[in-house]
Formats: sequence, C-alpha cells, structure tokens
Amino acid sequence: MRGVPHCAHGSSHRCLSAAAALYTIHALVYSNQREPAVNVTLLYAGTLALWFFVLSLRVSLARIGPGKPSLGDGGSPKLQRMIRGQANFAEYVPLILLLIGLLELHGLPKWAVHGLGAMLLVGRLLHGYALSFTANSVFGRSAGIALTFVALLVAGVLCLLVGFQGL
Repeated sequence: MRGVPHCAHGSSHRCLSAAAALYTIHALVYSNQREPAVNVTLLYAGTLALWFFVLSLRVSLARIGPGKPSLGDGGSPKLQRMIRGQANFAEYVPLILLLIGLLELHGLPKWAVHGLGAMLLVGRLLHGYALSFTANSVFGRSAGIALTFVALLVAGVLCLLVGFQGL
C-alpha cells in the first residue's frame, strides 16, 4: 500500500488492524469516564497547596544555620509569626476545602463554588502574608481571617442544608 508505513515484519495490514484495535480500546475506556466532579475545588486546592509550600519553606529556611532553633521559635517574634502563619493555614484550609469539594460534588453551581474558593484563597493569602511576611499588618490579618470565617460559615451551613434535604 502506498503511503502506509510498513511494520517491522512487513505486513502493513496487521499493523493497521492492531492500531485500530488499540484505538478502539482507548476510545471505549475513555468514553465511559466523565470529567472529575470537583474541577473547581481542584484549582483552589492546587493554588492553596502552593501557598502552603511557600509558608512552610519560609519556616524551614528560618531554622537553618548556627544558633537557629530546629524546634520552636527560639524566642524570635519573627519566627513565631511565620510559624503561626503556617499553622493557622493548616488549621483552617483542609476542612474548608473538604466542605467546598463536597458541595461541588453534590452539584453546587460553579459560581458558588468559585465564590467560596475565592474567599478562602484571598483570605489565606492576606492572612498568611500579614503573619509571615510583615511585622504588623492589622488589615491583612483581620481581612484574611474574616474571609476565612465567612467561607467556613457559608460552606458549613450549605453542607447542613444539603444534608438535611437528603434525609
């Protein structure tokens, strides 16, 4: 056949049949799969994970070197703020992301999932930056925790409403 690549063993017909079979198997496998149901939550989870990495790296780097504490803050107010910025993130983000993901999985409109995710993301960015990168940013800490609390409260109430509807 002209224009058809030949297989190593010389039979282009058998290679085309094998390729067609593989393509058919691939199409069958992937046609039955649907998109992940929590795409929006995944975007916020990934972005928040990168921010948590930054906060964690700052704490780790601040502990490297002679005379630096390997545990605790060693009496350093700057290191204490960095540790609290990282720990505060770890205290709130996992539960709120779980609630948002469950709501998205249950069918909450994407705009509402984006609203909750954006509140959480902006809140954690403001709060984490204020604690870990500045000496005293009252606005960042206050606005950050306020947005985080609103995301937690709204997501929690929505989960209760959706849960009671299913009873």
